[in-house]
Order: sequence, then structure tokens, then C-alpha cells
Amino acid sequence: MNDLWYKPHAEDLLSAVEASGGQLSKSTADAILRVPRHAFLRTVFVKSNEEGTDWLPYNLDYRREHDRRLAYRDESFVVQARNGVPSITCTAPGVIVVSLEALQMRKGMKVLEIGAGTGYSAALMSEIAEDPSLITSVEIDHSFANQAKDNLRAIGLDEIRIVEGDGRLGYEPGGPYEKILVNSTCRHIPTNWLHQLTSGGTLLSIRKDSHTQQLLRLEHKDGLLSGPSLGFAAYPELNRTKDEPVALFDFPDPVVNIPLNAYMEVSREQKAGFDLLNDDDFRFYLQLARPNFHILDMIIEGSKAGDGWRPVIVDAATNETIFFGPIYGDGEHSCESYGDYEALEHFLSVCTEWIDLGRPQLNEFYFTAISPDSRELPFRGQTQNFGSSWHIPSQDPDYLDWIIELKG
Repeated sequence: MNDLWYKPHAEDLLSAVEASGGQLSKSTADAILRVPRHAFLRTVFVKSNEEGTDWLPYNLDYRREHDRRLAYRDESFVVQARNGVPSITCTAPGVIVVSLEALQMRKGMKVLEIGAGTGYSAALMSEIAEDPSLITSVEIDHSFANQAKDNLRAIGLDEIRIVEGDGRLGYEPGGPYEKILVNSTCRHIPTNWLHQLTSGGTLLSIRKDSHTQQLLRLEHKDGLLSGPSLGFAAYPELNRTKDEPVALFDFPDPVVNIPLNAYMEVSREQKAGFDLLNDDDFRFYLQLARPNFHILDMIIEGSKAGDGWRPVIVDAATNETIFFGPIYGDGEHSCESYGDYEALEHFLSVCTEWIDLGRPQLNEFYFTAISPDSRELPFRGQTQNFGSSWHIPSQDPDYLDWIIELKG
């Protein structure tokens, strides 16, 4: 089989990526054309039934034209399943290049990648850097670390360093790095990443809160990491050997909830509030204004197809709950609330506040990651709101605090 059979398929992939995301830099486009993606896709998992309740392995055979085309689609694939359930996916090339373009890599730059996966993105970065030895990628999953090494070795890129370990520790022996790329989400930035990044270096990471994910490009200056969000994201959470503290709460028994609409007329604000829960910009602001509020989804038994999900808001501090969603009947769309009246009032006050601020969007906020013991922090302890600035502590000295500001 001709080893260069993939070239026209790589050109098709580049065209698809640019059609969906716009023109790429020459270095990124050339990397897509040079790196054979099929070398990183040997077995994928496919649905065995329409319900997607069981996923079975499919071994790709590149003597078949169907499999050749499959490997060069701008799509993600399930590459690991446990007990018939997808557990790990490889990222679509179009999503990878968004990160590579935002990272602003250039020839000769040293890069740390957190989450090697199959090794494909590391291969792309090595082409941009024009030196495979400048790329270090940390992977916590033993089988994937070995697979990435094998994949890279097969195409002559064995100089890329694949390290099996906890990505939150980074990899100090290979540093300092001019760029750090994180391929999964985390609530707070580990201090190790800050210490292993050169002054003026760039960290591209996905911050996760209770409601949304934000892709952040942070610059290292004077011991701080700061920068804007580049938009909302949808990534898996970073696997770890050391658990990061997160808020825990018991889901309350819905039987005890009071039907609020039995005592009050459904207001215009309530209906507006329900609509706002579909707005990512509002959901992000809600997490700042009411960090104890968690938005969950529950399914309504017997609901129409596509209409079965509705939001539930739980206050983790008080265990108060609002079942705040639609009722579908006779073609009408209305709103109903069950739960605690005070929690509903707090929620509606945040709706009003966000609207009065002019419905600020994510790109109007500025993010700074700072050491919890920094003297530049004017306040300590729990999450605090200082007008248009929020301090979100990590509760762990191994992670950085957040200061999030609304830029006027």
C-alpha cells in the first residue's frame, strides 16, 4: 500500500476544518497536511444499536476506502469504552486547531501538553515547532501513554517526550516552557503550571465551573496568569491522582417541595428566568453571583420527544431547590416552579442584575490566576463579590485562586 495515499484525504480534512472555522495560519495548515491522522486511529468504538447503550470496537483497515475517509473526517471518535460505555474520545481536528491557533506557537518554541491522548496534537505541534524534541506531553492513562509513544514512533516522531503521570504536576525536568496546552478542564490552575511557564509564556486552559466551561488564554507576567476568555468550550475533566476539593451536596427529596405557583402567579420575571437558563453567558454570571447554585437536569416522565429535560437549581449551602421548567400541554409553553420561595427570589434577583448590567457576555470578563498567599489579594476566604470583581479561592495551596473582573 502506498504510504502517501493519505495526502488527498489530508487535503480534504484541511478544507473541512477551514470551512467550519476560517483560514488557518500557514504553519498549522501545513501541519495538518503533513501529519497522517490515520496513524493515530487504529481502533474506534461504534454504537451497536440506535439507542447507543452499547459500544463495540471497530478495527480500522486502511486498505478499505471507507476507513480511509473515516479517519480524515473532521470528527471526534470514541477511542476507549469501559463496560460498553464511552470513556475517552479523541478530539476532532477542527477543535484541536482552534487551540493551536490560540496558543500562537512558532518555530523553536518549547511546549508542555497536558493530556497526550493518541499523540495526534503533539505531532501537529512538533511540525509547527519544527523540532520534535521541544514537545513534552503528559498522559495519566497508562494504556494511552504507551499508545501515544507507539503512534509517534511509527511515523518517526519518537523524539517527542511522552510522560506517564499526573498532568497537574506538569513535568519540571523538561521546563521551563514557553507554551502550555491543557486538553481538558479544571476548576483551578495548579501552581506547578505557573512555575514551569516562562515569563511572558502562554497557558491555554479550560476553566470549569458548576454551569459552563471557558477556554482561557492566560499570559504569565509578574507571577500572575491573566487574560481573556476565547469562548465557551466542551471538554472532559482532567483525570488526576490527587482530587481537587469540590462542593458536595445531597439531592433533596422532591416530594417535600412546595408548588410555588399554587401561591403566586407566574410572573414575567419567572418566565424570563427560565429562558435565561438556556443562555451560556447568563449561566456563567449566575455561577459568579451565586456560587452555591448548581444547575442540574432532570427528565420529565412521559414528556414529548426533545422536551424531556428541564433545569433544577439546587443551593448547595442550604439544600433549597427550585424545579424551574416548562410544562407542555395543548401546544402551550408555560413555566412552573416548585421548591423554596426564597431561593427563587435569589435566582430572580440575579436575572434582574444581569439584565441591568447590559447582559454582559463572556468575552467582557478578564481572568487572573493568583497564588492564594499573594499580597496582591485584597481579600481572603470564601467567594466574594466586590462590585464587578469576584474572588474565587481554591481552598488548596497547590492551586491558584481566581479573580474574575467585568471590564467596563
